[in-house]
Amino acid sequence: MCVLNKITKVLRKMGSLECLKKAETLEIDVSRAGILNLRNLGLTPTNAVALADILKQEKINNSDFIKSISLSYNHLMGDSGVIAIVESLPLSIGEIGLVDCGISD
Repeated sequence: MCVLNKITKVLRKMGSLECLKKAETLEIDVSRAGILNLRNLGLTPTNAVALADILKQEKINNSDFIKSISLSYNHLMGDSGVIAIVESLPLSIGEIGLVDCGISD
């Protein structure tokens, strides 16, 4: 299963309206390959860990699929959620957005 399908599955499991809409968008919009926009989905630290587990596989497989990721405006993620994501990012990431993610200085 490709990384996008795994992320879509996790978003659907989260169940919020925003996450369900994002899952649908990811399934349809293949033209934005390499850009993963997960902004304003109400992600929690638990959700971030679930996404981090998927991203870890990309890192292990040396995949170059994801070039840019934005988690901005998920103010509930906090330090623990952001740390889980950042530690799992594949080496292909050249850009990361973390505006208003509830992280400390």
